[in-house]
Amino acid sequence: MAYNSRRGILGAMSVAGKTAYQLFDIEYTFGQKGNYSVRPLRKSKWHWQYSDEEGIYFFLLLLPINNHYIDNSITSIDFSPSGETTATIDKYGICLISDVNTSSYKFHMVMGMKSNPAFRKIFF
Repeated sequence: MAYNSRRGILGAMSVAGKTAYQLFDIEYTFGQKGNYSVRPLRKSKWHWQYSDEEGIYFFLLLLPINNHYIDNSITSIDFSPSGETTATIDKYGICLISDVNTSSYKFHMVMGMKSNPAFRKIFF
């Protein structure tokens, strides 16, 4: 989960392969102690850059073949300080930047091992 206090939004990781994250609006009513309201704003779409094919290839390089697992899911989420963009990382190490308002794709990068820069790929 990630919270952006400037915009009062909360991002929560969602169902694997269906939506990347769910966005919620959190409001506080002044004058009443502890009076918060939470309402769902929308579900962010699952981008094709989180493909299982790319993930499986990367995954098999890191672990023994008998341990591979096909389903993909978001493991980390964070917002920019302005709350306009979000960064998510899937279980295969694909970091994707998208617009919070439109859920549109901006950039992604396959995060590789630090010892081998050949594993890193950058996409626009």
